Amino acid sequence: VCEPAVADLDGDGFHDLVAATAARLFAWQDDGTLLTGFPTDVHDLFPLPDSTRIAGPLLVADLEGGPANELAFATARGHLLVVDGVGRTVGRTPWRFGGAGASGLAVLPVATDEVALTLADAGGLAGPPLDRRLTHGRLARAIARSLPAGQDGPATAAWWGPGGGPQRLGPVGLARAVAEGGAAAAESDRVVVYPNPLTGRELSVRFFSATDRAAELMVYNLQGEPVLEARLGPQAGRVNEFTLDLDVASGLYVVRLTRERAAGDVATEVKTLAVAR
Repeated sequence: VCEPAVADLDGDGFHDLVAATAARLFAWQDDGTLLTGFPTDVHDLFPLPDSTRIAGPLLVADLEGGPANELAFATARGHLLVVDGVGRTVGRTPWRFGGAGASGLAVLPVATDEVALTLADAGGLAGPPLDRRLTHGRLARAIARSLPAGQDGPATAAWWGPGGGPQRLGPVGLARAVAEGGAAAAESDRVVVYPNPLTGRELSVRFFSATDRAAELMVYNLQGEPVLEARLGPQAGRVNEFTLDLDVASGLYVVRLTRERAAGDVATEVKTLAVAR
């Protein structure tokens, strides 16, 4: 429903792609892996009217002043919503700033050490009788934050305005890993095997790897016999996802994954998998 945004949303130091349909938000790594918490439905964020639709634009920037970025967007009914790197609402939103007309968002510098989220509304709120415009178009400043003095070094990547602003300059600042402050950090200790129970043949395995050292996946039946063995080549410093073909009979299986969770720290995770055919 609007132009996608490209910026580091989860804080792993790599740019992500964020896109929206009328009711859902999607966020992917550059290899197509969905970010944790996405896709998310706008109606799961807050009990808005069922007719509420996402209108955009999508804007990724550090709006809360923390180590990671947030995602801001508007609805077709003039609501401002802000979500964090795992799709949870933040910033005291939703907040209704406009009506059913056109609206827009931009992050703009307002002083040497301050930026603000600025909202533009074409015609204010509509109301009875005959859905007349009750106010003229307006600009509002919703969220402002101060920057540390002399911040010229690396910062989380931010997409200033729809499409990178009128000059289409793209991300502002250098993308960097934000350690425990980013949403991706929570993935370092997690191994996800899904769907579980498995009803088809496609088994997905999701895990974080600190290096590009190959991970070893083994699937055993309850008699201890291996039914699948695979070496997976992850990308270093990010969440990786692989889909494997597992053609086995119904029953319970044990999945064992050995990976490099941190540099020099080889970890083995064991999961139980149910297969229902």
